[in-house]
Amino acid sequence: MAPIAEHKRREIFAELEKRAEELKTNPRLSVLQESPALTVWLVDGKATRDNFNIDFIGGGHHWRYPWIPGNEIWIEDDVPENERLHFLIHELHERNLMRHGMRYDAAHDRASQIEREGRINEATAQKHFGIEWKKNQDTVK
Repeated sequence: MAPIAEHKRREIFAELEKRAEELKTNPRLSVLQESPALTVWLVDGKATRDNFNIDFIGGGHHWRYPWIPGNEIWIEDDVPENERLHFLIHELHERNLMRHGMRYDAAHDRASQIEREGRINEATAQKHFGIEWKKNQDTVK
């Protein structure tokens, strides 16, 4: 009798897991930047907060939010288009530091400094983007 009850329980849980996955939306809207090693997605911020983490704001990567695939960076659609490069520089720098073992708070502070430098000077932003994009090309996960 116990094996039948266990089998039924497993069937019920499998169905519940399937339904839970169906209810989650795919928040990816469009590709902003892509290479063989990394894809930067524009994502629906509200869907991301509703389905994954209420604290997701602006952008993120796997090392901060484990539910983001390791070869992706997500930038929220509420970030104005003229701000997205700065957010991306921040996420690229932070991601690279964290994958080498730096804790989030320290990596975030350093990434914020790089982001600020780029906001002061557009040429600096472009330079930082090139450097950070290249550093992230060997990281698939």
